[in-house]
Amino acid sequence: MTSTLYFAYGSNMNEEQLKMRCTTSHFLCRAVLAEHRFVITSRGYASVVPHAGGKAHGVLIALTAPDERALDRYEGVAAGMYRRATVEVITELGYAVPALIYIDDIGGEGPPKPDYLERILDGARRHALPQESVAELEGWANAGP
Repeated sequence: MTSTLYFAYGSNMNEEQLKMRCTTSHFLCRAVLAEHRFVITSRGYASVVPHAGGKAHGVLIALTAPDERALDRYEGVAAGMYRRATVEVITELGYAVPALIYIDDIGGEGPPKPDYLERILDGARRHALPQESVAELEGWANAGP
């Protein structure tokens, strides 16, 4: 079965949430999107933005075609909430691989929706993202760093 590699940097790092959305998905390893940083948009949801020298940490996940369609629905691609993009991420073993991500292009930063940041932090901690990444995510509890 063909899989799409998906880089999750937000609440989809939370295993319970992702398994409810994408029942046949498999978490593979940690990964980094270079030259980007994590943000909470003014809409209250996670995205990544270009940032010289930045690193957005997350998790690489294998999605089947039905998982990918389901994730498109949950991410509101048809409604314009998020757009799909393919980026190169670096796995924890140092391999550069192309991966699907979802990006929210709305301008500005703001506070996270209620309980949203907790799901992101749960996933980040469960997948043992670097402590500096977890600390950066925790900083969004006060509407961002």
